[in-house]
Amino acid sequence: MNIRTGYTFRGRKNISDSREIAVIQPTDVDSGELKDTISYIAKDQVSPLEKHLLKSGDVLLSNKGLNFTTHLYKGKQAAVATSSFFILSPEPDKLRSEYLYWYLQQPATIKILQSMMSGSTVLSLSKSSLENLEVPLPPLAVQDKIIQMNYWVEEESKELKNLITKRREYRDAYNWELIKGI
Repeated sequence: MNIRTGYTFRGRKNISDSREIAVIQPTDVDSGELKDTISYIAKDQVSPLEKHLLKSGDVLLSNKGLNFTTHLYKGKQAAVATSSFFILSPEPDKLRSEYLYWYLQQPATIKILQSMMSGSTVLSLSKSSLENLEVPLPPLAVQDKIIQMNYWVEEESKELKNLITKRREYRDAYNWELIKGI
């Protein structure tokens, strides 16, 4: 697995309306998904560009703080990650990106990562510490089963969340009808 640090911007980045390159920061990720808060820059602001562009299947892991924000980059938009992320690029014939993404979110893994952190004011994870993280490597067929189960559970969670939202809307509408009937 290749581990590299995201791009370090010198000074302020010039936000671009061109939407050429997305700049992903930990604050742009919520529960693994990208929010609408992403900034965009022009291609000429990252040099050399090809070296820093994310590739589909890259796993982002924040390297500061205790939250360990993670994101599985799917390559829908040209993007770079800031230096607040480590970019993990698994070898597909040994380790599936989706499995690694799942593994990094597990409570036991988070405890291990927290124990590797150092710093007095802001705790941070070093690249060398991350390189020492032992990721269990079951056969690819087992990784695929774990990925599939994770997908099903995530889809079910989204449906349940939507159902709860609808139920609250119906409840509120009913309650307002009761109030109006008084």
